[in-house]
Amino acid sequence: MTAVQHAARRCALRGWILMMVALGLAPTAGVLALPAEAQVKNEWIKTLAPAAPLTRALRKRIVVEAGKEGEIVDNKGLPRAFLKNEFEPGSVRLTPVGRQQLDQLGAALDDPSLKDSRFLIVGRMSGMGSDVAEQELSLRQATAVKTYLVETSRIDGARLFVVGFGGTRPLVAGSPLDPQNRAFEIINLLP
Repeated sequence: MTAVQHAARRCALRGWILMMVALGLAPTAGVLALPAEAQVKNEWIKTLAPAAPLTRALRKRIVVEAGKEGEIVDNKGLPRAFLKNEFEPGSVRLTPVGRQQLDQLGAALDDPSLKDSRFLIVGRMSGMGSDVAEQELSLRQATAVKTYLVETSRIDGARLFVVGFGGTRPLVAGSPLDPQNRAFEIINLLP
C-alpha cells in the first residue's frame, strides 16, 4: 500500500469515527480527557488536516470547476470528513443537531491549523426522489451549510465551495436508497 493510499484510508476512517462521535453513536469515555466540544473540534482538525507533509502534486492549487467536482471527490489523497444530513426532510432548514454539528465544524475550520485551507462541501441524497429534484435539493442544502458557516462561524466564504450530487454518487456503493447516503462530505482542498 502506498503512503497516499494509507493516508486516504486513515482520513476516511477518521471521518466516519468523527461522524459517530458527533452524533453520540460512539463511546468516547477514556479517549480524551477534554470536554465533548473540544473533543469533537480536535477530531475535526485531525480528520481534515493533511496526514503527511504535502507533496509537490498536492501543493498545486486545486481549482473547483463546474462539472469537474467529481474529480476532486475521486482524489482519495485529500483529507475529508463526513456529516450526517441533519436537515428537516425535503428542506434547507437545519435541525438543532445539524446546527450543533456545524458549530463544531466551524470552530475547527477557524482553527489556525486549518485557517489557510479551502473546502469543498459535497451534498448527497439517498436517491428516493427524481434525479433532478435530489440534485437540486443536495445543492441547496450544501449551500445552506456554507451559508451557516459563513454567517454563524464567520468563515470566509471564499474558502468554501459547494456541489450537490443528489443520489448519483452514493456513499454506500450498490445501495443508492441507503439512508447513510444522505450525508455531506467536507473535503480539504488545501491552500
